[in-house]
Amino acid sequence: MLRSLGTLVVVATLHAAKSASLVDADDALAFGASITHLNETNFEHLTQAATGATSGDWLVKFCHAAVPRCERFNGTWDKVARALAVSRESQGLPRINVAAVDSAESPRLVKRFALNSCPAVLFFKAGVMYSFQGGSFSVERIAKFAERGYPSSPRQRVPPEAHVATPH
Repeated sequence: MLRSLGTLVVVATLHAAKSASLVDADDALAFGASITHLNETNFEHLTQAATGATSGDWLVKFCHAAVPRCERFNGTWDKVARALAVSRESQGLPRINVAAVDSAESPRLVKRFALNSCPAVLFFKAGVMYSFQGGSFSVERIAKFAERGYPSSPRQRVPPEAHVATPH
């Protein structure tokens, strides 16, 4: 009896240590989670949103630094990146790329995607963009939207990139 009780204590201690290390790892950008900063110059090249080609799915936040709600949303966005990385890794699913656009620095992207307010969250998948709706920008709601809720949200084909005339 004492021997099995000792084993139980060791197992419980190892389990608690493992759980604590998972929590600590989750506080850092877990599983290599990152937020890519997009702008008018690199958006289409990195996301391939209009073609739906090979760079994967993208969850993109559009914010303007002068908007207080956007400022408060930054910490949430870091947590969304971590939550999606952990969830996708644990399920053996491909990563969802998480990105941010500064709307003030990228007015052509704001116009291209017909964004009327900040913050705005769009999910790009296979040449289609889906709009996150519903007011509350919680980590859980945004992660659920990106993983399985997007099909029931407003969607449209990704508008083509605007071509800027160049002098000849």
